Formats: sequence, C-alpha cells, structure tokens
Amino acid sequence: MVSTLCDRIREENKQKYGTHVSVYGPVLLANLYSDRTHFLYELLQNAEDACERARKKGQKGKFYISFKLYPNRLEVRHNGIPFDEKDVKGICGIVEATKDKDTLQIGKFGIGFKSVYAFTTSPEVHSEKTICHSCIKCAFRIQDYVHPYPINLREDVRAGETLFVMRFDKEVREVAYSEIESRLRNLGIRTLLFLNNLEEVSYKTESTAGKYLRCSETVNGARQVSLHYVEEEEKQTEKWLILDKSLSKDKSRKMEIAFLLANDSQSRSGRIIPATNVKLFAYFSTQKETHLKFLIQGPYNTTPARDNIRNDEWNRELIEETATLVSESISKIKALNLLDVEFLRTLPIDTDHFTQESTVFKPIYGEVKEKLLSDEALLPAYDRSFTVASKALIARGKGLHSFLTGEHLDTLFERKGSKWLDENITEDRTPELRRYLMNELEIEEVDPELFARKFNLEFISKQSDKWVSSFYSFLLTQKALWRASTHYERPGLLRFKPIIRLNDNSHTPPFDDDERPIVYLPHKDPNTRRLFPKTVKDTIVHDKKAREFLKALGINEPDKVTAILNLVLPKYEETTAVSEEDNLRHFEWILKTLEECEGTRRDKLLRELRETPFLCAENASNQQKEYKKPKEIHLGEAYTGRKESQIYFDGNQEIWFLDERYLAFKSAKGTREKLKEMGCNPAIQVRCRKPDYLNHVTIIDNWGDHRRGLDGFDPDCEVEGLEHALQNITIERSRILWHIAKKHCQSIYGEVESSTKQYYEGSTRLLKFSKMGKLLAEYSWLPSHASSSFYKPSKIMLSELPVDFDKESPEAKSAASKLRFKPELDRGIRGLIESTPDEAKEILEIFMTASLEIQQRILESARQIKMSKTDFEGIGGTEGTGITISVAPSPSELEDEFKRSLTQERPLSTSTENKMWTGPTPEEEQKMREYEREIIAKLLKKPHHIERRHKKGSIIKTKREEESMLREFLLEQYKGHCQVCNEKLDLGPDKDPYFEIYRVIKKHRLYGEWSNQEFNVLCLCPNCHALVSYGGRDLQELFNKAKRVADGEEVREEVDERGGDFYITPITIASKQKELFHTSFHMAKISAFVKIIEHKTHNDAHTLAEEASVYVSTVSEPEPAIYSTESDSGTCKGCVCLTCPEKGVYEECGPCPCFGFPENPSKTTACYLRKNV
Repeated sequence: MVSTLCDRIREENKQKYGTHVSVYGPVLLANLYSDRTHFLYELLQNAEDACERARKKGQKGKFYISFKLYPNRLEVRHNGIPFDEKDVKGICGIVEATKDKDTLQIGKFGIGFKSVYAFTTSPEVHSEKTICHSCIKCAFRIQDYVHPYPINLREDVRAGETLFVMRFDKEVREVAYSEIESRLRNLGIRTLLFLNNLEEVSYKTESTAGKYLRCSETVNGARQVSLHYVEEEEKQTEKWLILDKSLSKDKSRKMEIAFLLANDSQSRSGRIIPATNVKLFAYFSTQKETHLKFLIQGPYNTTPARDNIRNDEWNRELIEETATLVSESISKIKALNLLDVEFLRTLPIDTDHFTQESTVFKPIYGEVKEKLLSDEALLPAYDRSFTVASKALIARGKGLHSFLTGEHLDTLFERKGSKWLDENITEDRTPELRRYLMNELEIEEVDPELFARKFNLEFISKQSDKWVSSFYSFLLTQKALWRASTHYERPGLLRFKPIIRLNDNSHTPPFDDDERPIVYLPHKDPNTRRLFPKTVKDTIVHDKKAREFLKALGINEPDKVTAILNLVLPKYEETTAVSEEDNLRHFEWILKTLEECEGTRRDKLLRELRETPFLCAENASNQQKEYKKPKEIHLGEAYTGRKESQIYFDGNQEIWFLDERYLAFKSAKGTREKLKEMGCNPAIQVRCRKPDYLNHVTIIDNWGDHRRGLDGFDPDCEVEGLEHALQNITIERSRILWHIAKKHCQSIYGEVESSTKQYYEGSTRLLKFSKMGKLLAEYSWLPSHASSSFYKPSKIMLSELPVDFDKESPEAKSAASKLRFKPELDRGIRGLIESTPDEAKEILEIFMTASLEIQQRILESARQIKMSKTDFEGIGGTEGTGITISVAPSPSELEDEFKRSLTQERPLSTSTENKMWTGPTPEEEQKMREYEREIIAKLLKKPHHIERRHKKGSIIKTKREEESMLREFLLEQYKGHCQVCNEKLDLGPDKDPYFEIYRVIKKHRLYGEWSNQEFNVLCLCPNCHALVSYGGRDLQELFNKAKRVADGEEVREEVDERGGDFYITPITIASKQKELFHTSFHMAKISAFVKIIEHKTHNDAHTLAEEASVYVSTVSEPEPAIYSTESDSGTCKGCVCLTCPEKGVYEECGPCPCFGFPENPSKTTACYLRKNV
C-alpha cells in the first residue's frame, strides 16, 4: 500500500514540478532561509497540529515532542496523530498557493520544512498506524525534495508515534550538529506559550539534555500558563496570564495577549509586571519587535523568514482587533484584582515611539489612552480604590498624601471627588508612567510649592488643631517653603502667609515685610505674655514636631532682644519723635542687652540696630540734629580722642557725627566698641578691596570677563568725602590727605589686567588712576614750604612740601611717584634757578624739569624764533608739532610758547594720515643736519645715567616714556607705514596704527639716553621686524648712504606709493634684497650722527662718544655678540662698570661679560659697558 502510494505521488509530482527539481531545488528551497534550522519550528507546528487532531479523536494523555541529536543525524518523535495520505502529499510537495494562504498553513508542512535540505538530501518519515481509520502505517524517504520512496519501518516506532530521521550529508555534518544543537538550546522558554496541546519539548545531544515544559490552569476564569526550562543545573520559570478574543471575520481563530506574572506571596494569582524582549507571535515567536511590555499573538501574515509581518489589509485588521482586546482587557484585569501601578507600566505609554505614524501598533496606544480617559475608574488611588483621570492628582513630595485628604484637595483646587493616585507613581520610581499621566491624560501634579501657592486663610481656618500640628510636622521637612531670603534665593512662599494659629484661633504670618517676628511661643510668665499677646496656640505648641518646626522657623519665647526688636526699635520708624530722655533710656537698655546676650541672638540684634535710625547725630555743616542709622554716623573727638575726622569733614552736609548726649555712657564697659559694632565709623572711611595671596585685587570674575588690579591696586578705591575736602582744602586737611595717600599709595595709580580667560592667558594691561587717585591728581591740595598756595601734584616737587610733611619714607616717595610729582632737581640746577632773575626763573625751571624730548622741542623752537621766518618756510618735520614760528617775539610770547610746547598733544592719526610730505630744499636739509649735529654733540658730552630699579636713586626716565617718544617720532614721520614693505596695520577709528620699533643697535650693547634717539630706530611692521631680528641683516649700506647724504652726494627720490620724497637704501634682510626708505628729517638725524662719530676724537675711555663708534661695526652684524666663557683670569681692560668704584670684578655686579657669567648668577651684569678693543 505504501509502495503504491509513493509511486502515485511521485508520478503526480513529476507532472507538477517536472523532472529537474534536483537542479532548481537547492536554490529555490534549501537556501530560502538565512536560518537553516527553521525546519525545527515546522516540525513543532506539525506536531502541535497532529496533537490537536489526536485530541479531537479522543486521544488522552500528555502530548510531547523529542529531539535526539547524533553526530550524523537528527531524530524527532511526537505522539500526535500519525501520518495520513494528505500528510505524505504535504511533506513531499511544494506549496503553490498564494502567499496569504501559504502563511496560514500552520500545522501543515509548508515551504519552511524544505530548509532541512540544507543538511540532508533524503529525510525519512516513520509513522505507526493507530485506531484512526485515516492513518496509515508507512515509512518512506524523500529524494529530490518531492519524490517519496518506501523504506522499512523502524522497529522502535511505537503505535501512534511519528519519527523523522534527517541523516546529515557528509560534507555538512559538523556544521549541522553545531547549528541544530545551538537552536535546540535556544528555542526559548516562550516557545510553548500559545500552544494548546504540546506540553513538553525535550532534546538530547552528545553533551547535554534539556526540557521545555508548559502547564496550563484556569484561575478566576482566566487562563494562566506556567513555563519551565530545565537543562542540567540551569532553570528558568515564567508565568503568564492569557486573554483571548475570537476574530470577527473568522470565529475559528482568535487573537491572544499575555501578561507576565510575578510571584507574589500575598496573592495566589500573582501580579502583572512589564515583560522585556517582546516579539510578535504568530503561534511561535517572530523577529518583529513590538516595543510593548506584554505579548500579542494572532494569525498574522508573516514573511517566509518570519522576521516581519506584511503590510496588508489582513494584518491591519488584526492589529485593530488586538487594540480592542487590549482595551477590553484593562477592565478584566481590574476584575481579577490585578490592576495596579505595575500593570499600568505594562501598557503602551511610550509616547515618543507609539505616536509616530510609522509605528505599526499605534492603534493599540490610541485604544488604551481612550480607555483610561473614559468615565470608568481604572487608575489606582492612594486609598486603594480607583479613580478617573479627570479627578486624579499626582503627589510630588513625601508627606503630601498623609495630611491632604480628598476634601482638602477639593477645597484647594475647587472641584469634587479629588483623589491622590497611588503613592508609587513618582518621578524616581515610574518616570515614564508619570510623564504619560501628566502629558497624555492631563493629570495635574501637586508638589509642595503648588500647595503653598494654593494655601490661603480660608483653607487653614477650616482645619482642626490636629491637622495644623501635622501640617507643621510636614513643613519641618520642607524648608524651601518657609526659608528666609538670601542673595541667591527668594523667601519661601509660606513665610508671609497666615500659617500660624494663635490662641484666639485667628491666623497670622510669622514675620512682617521686614522679616521681624509677629508671633511668639507662649511665655511662662503671665506678665510677659501680656506684653506679647500674639502667641501660638498652646495645644499646637505641645506637639513635639510642631514645636520643633516653630523654633526652626525662628519663633521663640520673647526675651530682651525680642523686646528691643519689637517694642523699642519700631518707635523710631514712626512719625512721632522720640524724646531725648526716652532715647537715652533705650540706649542704656541696648548696651546692657548687648553685654548679656551672645551668639545668633546678639548678631540678629546688631543687624537690626545697624538698619534702624535710633542714634541722635549732628550734621557737620549746619549742626542740625536727627536720628540716624549707626552706619551713617561718625564718631568725633569726644568719643575717639582724635580730631582728624571733624577737621576733615567740617562743613560737609552729608556727614553726621554722634551727638554728645551719649557721653554719659562713655565710661561704661566697651561702649566705644559696641558703637563700632553697631556700625558707627570711628575714622575716615577708605573703601578698598583686599588683595588676594598673590597681591591681586579681583575686580570682575565672570565667564569670559576677568579683570584684576596688579600689585594691590584697586581702581575703585575711594575716600569718603574726598571731593568736598579737596574743594575746601586747608593745611590741616592737606596733611590728613597726605597721610591717607601714603597709607594707600598702592591704590593711587596702577595696572589693571583684563582677559577673557580665567588664568589671564593673552591678557591686556592698562595703566590708570583709581577714583581716589584721579581726584588727588586733578585738584590743587598740596602746600609748599615757600608759598601759602596749594598745588596740583604735577606742579610741585616732593622736596617742596612743608617741613612737617613726611618726604623721606618709601610710602611718601611711592605716593609722589604715582601722583606724578615734578621730578627733583639736582643741587647745581637748583642753584642756577635761584640765581636767575625772577622774570626768567619760571621759564628756566620749566625747561630744566622737562623731559629730554620736550627740552629738544623747546630748543628747536627757540632756535627757529631767532631765525627769520623765511629761513624756515617749508622745512619738513615741523608740521604737526604745534610750534608757531614768529620773528622777534616778546619775552611774554616766548614764555607762552614754551608752556604750550610742553603741554601740546600729538594730533590724532586720522588727521595726519592725509598729509603729504613735501620735503625741504637742499639748503634746508643742510641746516637741519647742522642743527642735529649740535644736539648730538651736546648729548655725547652729558654724564651717563642708567636706570637701575633695584638701586636707590632718582629715575631719570622710564622705559615706557622712552618708547612713547620714539613711537611718536616714527608715527609723525611714516604715519605707521613700514620703512621696508610700506604695510600699515590699522586698529580702527581714533586709534594709532600698530608698528614695531626696531633698534639698529640693541640696548644691551649701548647704554645712555642717546642710544634711544631717533637716528637709532626704524619703523617696521611685525613681519619685517621678525625677519630683521631673527633672519639676519646687512645694513652697512645705510651707514654709507648717511655719509654720502652728509657730504651732499645723495638726493631724495620721489616715491608715488608713499606719497613723497624719500632716501632709498638697498639692504639685505633674511638673505633677501630689500629697500629701506627714510624721510629727509629722519635721514638728517642719521647723517648728523654718522658724521660726528666719524670725525670727532675722544681721548677719555669713559665717555660715550667712543662707545658710539660701535654703530659703524654693528649695522652689518647679523646677531648679538656671544661672550666667551673661556678667558684668562684677572681683570680685563675693556669693560667699564658704572656701578663699581673701579674697573673689573665687583661683588655686587658679578664678573664682567668678558669673563663669562657665573653658573648661578645672583647679580645682573647690566651695569657693564662693552668696549670694542
């Protein structure tokens, strides 16, 4: 019979599929699935279907399927109904129906079984006949996918049992064994969840054995399924609650949902918890992720690989029916007493995911939301009942549930039926559920702050004393609701609301607007209680927690401090004046109280005293008397024993001195100190910020804005009443101000450093006066010993101050320097001035105390005045100097001209830029060179001066002043254009262009004022400056050019791009040929210098003229000289030390450069001059 059946099916399949199935089969069937073990699920589906048919035929007992894996084969047995003819045709056929019908063939051998051919070319089926008349006793093998051939039935196949044998092809045995073993061990504990018949799946391999078990029971009308997985020592267990609903279009099939149950000792039925790793089920698990926290199962149309479901009408209808089932299940869950917070967490509440249009299961989200917004009470409440969304409230904050009932909520929120939701719904425990309830169901969250905003007098008036006590206990943990205000925080919302219940059952805020207590704890003394009628109700104070809160709030029993704060000080804020007698009595009471109290109570009293106008004071100008705050009052001589403050502030209407009525208490212990504690000022106030440990004063320390004063300088330093004192200066006030200036000399004038970086990288620095320093520098307030007048600091020398003024201390000299006192004159110059006639004395003094640049300009102006006006017409270089040339000026005109030349300012760069250099005539140039030669000759004869900041002595000229003069000269000559490349760096309107000053001879080689003269500098852009400094240079031709100009052998050339006539010198910079451009005025200075050092001979080795000859050998030097450390011992003959009493090594200076530097030099060698011998 089996042989005939197999022959017939083979012939039929040859007609259906042809004779070449073995050719296209491997491609069409065996390789259809990426997972080649997919046929195992087909066997499970066939077994479930066979067991279902056996059960319907009346078969009893436990249904199972077992897998035995051998190295060369796999054997699968189940005890469902044996094969019949349809089964033989099904397993030997290739399904040709549509895909929709294909995927509905659950339990039949569909195309999925063909994945077995990845491991075997000839699977076998052995089926023993049972009592079923349609079953057959058969054994056959399948070749070429669709051709059955009969074989002998194995003897170990029992009645009613079906055996599948897959003998692995030799070339894939190892891979087959490995993949199938892995699949069997990872079928998943949920594989049997939605099956109705199979209760056991077992497997055994060469190395291990395991079982998947399913146990189903009905509890309260609902099906619960327990799943177990056992493999040696590993055990897993899950318990599920399954709800189902028949399809509306096909009642024979149904949709199912399963909720994961957790074991709960208090409930037999357990409780529902969110599931993880949730995939869609189509009888068995697919690869489709649902993002739900429960399982859904139905006859979905899946792809052949079961990795997704199809986007077709059938599946869309199934999802809609699933959504209805989930919505209806919420009521069933409530009836099963399983509706709690954890169940709500299993619902689709992930708004971000389920509201997207591309989300397949969006209908489930919508149905659940609609269900929860309905009038059915489905939300678990705090009182273990249920409520609807429209009446629910979420409590945020521990303790709100305990003292705010539904009635309280109705009163506060003006509605009915309010209920708290379950206390487990919090931001920490259930953040996603909380957001869903608030955003999607629009349930309001009540936190302590919202409660405090809703709180009012009407609400608390309706509450009992017991509730008020519990309210205070709650507030003990909510300090933010009643805190005092600070610089960073606002006061608590309840601090000024009527939260305190008094003995008469009225209510009051604890504090007034000025933060003074309105209410107190009841005092034991009846007399004291009468003075303070507003006390907290006794029954409430007796509650321990309530009393603890009241004291933390700042409500205490009244004491002396309280009496002053509430009975005394308020009198001084009323319009009725306090009598002198009462004021003295109050003052005495305050002194005694300060003596007795301590700690925070004393600090509180002092704070209130400083802000209360309770001290009588007398105006420093009109002697009017008023009550003032202590911080507005100064202590005069009667209280301090010093009269400086009264002298300094005399006549100042803004200053008040403490009235002498309180002198009666001067002998009391510590009265003066207590007045100072209250805020009275015992001395003139100088307001300065303190420097940090680096001696820097922080001005601003914000993100991206950092400023600080260097060396203790505070630009905001100011002196109380300074402007009034300066405007009404007297010799006494001048003496006081001089003392203040010395004491705070570091804050008169200094540097402010600014940066966008916290550690001041890339900072800029600005020299400026402080507020105090600006006023002291602008006003005439300094007396002279020789005159009764007062002078500005810039108009007087330190030595000219009166005898009783300190002039010798370092502080006095520092103050004089920062206030820009006139420089001191040496004895010879002073004698010359004294012997000068009175009408010329001022002019001579101005000249002798001026800087070298101003002296040169005065001399130049004087020389020009002596000449006729026509002699100097058109001479280049005098434009913009501000000097007016006239013929035969009068002495008064000359004096005015000198003064004006001293105070003139350089014109703005914007005005000089458009001027053209017209250039002088040859005759005018010759006069200029002769004039410059006279200036340089005198300069070379002057005594040499060196600034040594670590040595005592007068500073002739600072480095900053020298740089400023040179910069002004070069700016006037070249308007910021580079002498080499003609580039100009503009920095914006009203700002000078930027350029670098380059010295032909470095300062470490030549010392003295003349080495910073105009003939030694060039105006270069930063790029050319770097090339000259570090790339090497040959400027020898500049020296030759200057000599030829001095001899009249060179003339200027017109340069259009530079807008004038220039001397052009070829030079070499960084090994490249360049040209150097000089104006006539600049070249006149260079040629005069070169000419004089070429012809003038000096025999004195200590004069600087000989040193100046180094210029000749330096202009072509590419790099500074390097001193040799290898030299004979002894004293050299070529170096002059300007500090040492004689040539050679001196202990304060160290060895001269010729002998090299010591290994650890502690002294400078800057005092040496190198002689080129």
